[in-house]
Amino acid sequence: WNDQEALDYYCGRLRTLARYAELIETPARMMVVTYAQMLNQTAAALTTLQNFLQTPVTFSEEYQVLKTTGIKGIGDSKGNIKAGKIVRAQRPLTREFNADLLQEAQATYDQVSATLFQRCQGLPSGGQ
Repeated sequence: WNDQEALDYYCGRLRTLARYAELIETPARMMVVTYAQMLNQTAAALTTLQNFLQTPVTFSEEYQVLKTTGIKGIGDSKGNIKAGKIVRAQRPLTREFNADLLQEAQATYDQVSATLFQRCQGLPSGGQ
């Protein structure tokens, strides 16, 4: 994809999340957890998810790697997913984007995040 196509895809996915939140309308049926929360508040994020989903088994930072884990088209196909645990070290970014496109992406993220945190349940601290 070129930069504009990547931006359009990213912003479209974000806007879809906001539309879902608007359609569902009931905060008790929705939860939002950010990437930063999952990395930096892992225990709280996992406990909150478990409580939200009402699962009897506790969630863990480690997970079973299956033969389909990391297969493109089935889920996340990046290397870290095959680690079997949450990987906190970010992979180096190998692509640079035009500053105007990044600004547009950030604005869309900020707008959608505000909508989701307003309409959905989140971590008890409410932090992003």
